[in-house]
Amino acid sequence: MLLSACTLAAFAADTPPRSLAHPYTEIGFSHARENLSTHPKPWTDTQIDVVHRFAPRKLFLGRATSSERFGLHDDMLAVGGYHPLGERTTAFAELAGSDTHRVLPRRSAQFQVGHSVAQGWGVLAGLKHVAYTSTAVDIAELTLERYFGDYRAAIGAYPSRSRTSGNAASYRAQLSRYYGEENNIQVLYARGIEVDTPTAAGSVLATSVSSIALFGRHWMSREWALTYSIAHTVQADTIRRGGSLGLRYRF
Repeated sequence: MLLSACTLAAFAADTPPRSLAHPYTEIGFSHARENLSTHPKPWTDTQIDVVHRFAPRKLFLGRATSSERFGLHDDMLAVGGYHPLGERTTAFAELAGSDTHRVLPRRSAQFQVGHSVAQGWGVLAGLKHVAYTSTAVDIAELTLERYFGDYRAAIGAYPSRSRTSGNAASYRAQLSRYYGEENNIQVLYARGIEVDTPTAAGSVLATSVSSIALFGRHWMSREWALTYSIAHTVQADTIRRGGSLGLRYRF
C-alpha cells in the first residue's frame, strides 16, 4: 500500500502541467517481479490497463491484474476516472475487486480530491476502503505537493484503521523530475506501519514497512513509451527486491 495508496498524486506526478491537452487513448502492459528473503517463490504482477482522455483532467481508467503471492494466484479488475470539479479542483474515484481474493483484497473503493493552489502548490485528500476476506481496512490520505521548474516534490501521510489490527500510519516522500514533453523519473521513500497480508498464511496484519523505489516513463516516439521501476522494501522480517518493465501505446 505504501507505493500505491496515493493514486491521484501518482497520476499527477506522472503527468506534468504541460502534458497533451487533446483526447487520446493509451494501452499499457507491464510485468513486475519481487524476490522475497523469507519465501522461495517471487511475487509477480502482470497488468494490462487502458486510459482514455476525453479532455484535460477528464479521464477513464481500467485495468486487469494477474498476481502471484506466496504461490497463490489472484486476479483483479478495476475501473475509475478523473473529473474536474472546478478550475483548480479534480476528483478521482476507483472501484476494484477480485473474485479469487486469496491474498489480494476482495474489493476496494477509493475517492480523492486534489486542489491546485497558487505558485505550484497543491493538496490531495482522500479515503480508501479495502475489504479482505476476514477484515476491512480504512485508509485516509493527506498529501502536500509543489511543482517548481521541471520538478515536483510531495509528502504524504496515510493513517489507517483495521477492524482486527487497530490503528496504523505510514508516510511518503517523493521527488519527480520531468524532461522532454512527457518523460519523467521519480524517487520515492515510504516508511511506517501498514495493514496488509505480508505472510503466506494470508492473515491481515499491521507490520512495519520501509521502502525506496526509483521509477519512470520515457517516450521513445509519439506512440510508444517505456515504463520501469526498481524497489527495495523491508516489511517486518521480510526483504523484497525487484522491479518492473512495461510498454505503453498511445493513439
